[in-house]
Amino acid sequence: MKLSNAETTGQPPCPRLMHTMTLFMELGMIVIAGGKNDNMRENSFFNDMFVLDLYKLQWIGVNQMGDYLEPRAAHLASAYS
Repeated sequence: MKLSNAETTGQPPCPRLMHTMTLFMELGMIVIAGGKNDNMRENSFFNDMFVLDLYKLQWIGVNQMGDYLEPRAAHLASAYS
């Protein structure tokens, strides 16, 4: 087996740890939410969300509406169908 980096388009999320990454196999997407970046001095916890379209290999930033996620890290997420 040989691993390689996939060429993607769009703006990917900034480096982070302690985020969630949830695979939605039926929709062909991965959703990344929250996390933190220890290299940032302020606001190191994120409340953002990104989608990677696995068919187009394109990053899409999610515009949240209504109640925003509270900044979070070391949390859980799951997908159920």
